[in-house]
Amino acid sequence: MSEQPAQPQSNPGSKPQDAKSQYAQNMRPSAPPDQKEIEESVLWKGGYSPKTMFGSWLVAAVVTIGMLIVLLWWFSGNQVAWYVVLGAILTIWTALFAAYGYHRLSHHYELTNQRLKHRDGILVQTTNRVELIDVSDVMYRQGPIQNLLGVGHITVKSSDITHPELILKGIANVRQVADAIDDARRAERRRRGVFVESI
Repeated sequence: MSEQPAQPQSNPGSKPQDAKSQYAQNMRPSAPPDQKEIEESVLWKGGYSPKTMFGSWLVAAVVTIGMLIVLLWWFSGNQVAWYVVLGAILTIWTALFAAYGYHRLSHHYELTNQRLKHRDGILVQTTNRVELIDVSDVMYRQGPIQNLLGVGHITVKSSDITHPELILKGIANVRQVADAIDDARRAERRRRGVFVESI
């Protein structure tokens, strides 16, 4: 009587696995740890600093004092001149306070580790968001008095269609804020695996 060849024993609890699905599973790349989604956190919040208009306040004060001196020296007894000069002074300071109030209430900025947000407007507000990965350049500008006070305007250039050039006006500690935006955009680009050019 001839012997039958031994059949391979199979585990009744296991199912045969398809070769293609096993290959696909083995070849599926795992996401690098630095590209996993991270929680968005706020790095900086700011708005229009009153220091930005210090030069305008100073000029207005000098003009006001000069007008009062002229009024008292040459037109002290002229009632019409008093009305004209005081009306001009009131107009100057009203315009300055109105300009400051508008900028102060209408410009709000927020920097997170992923985006730069800009809210503009008083009654009707518009919020725009620029992804840090799209930001290509960050620079800031200061006048002589603004340089002494540490304030200025920041220009953010990006590939964003809505705001290819976003200007952040009247930022206190402008150098530190510009560096924070640049550092955040570099970190986000590294996390996404995008080449970071030197500035």
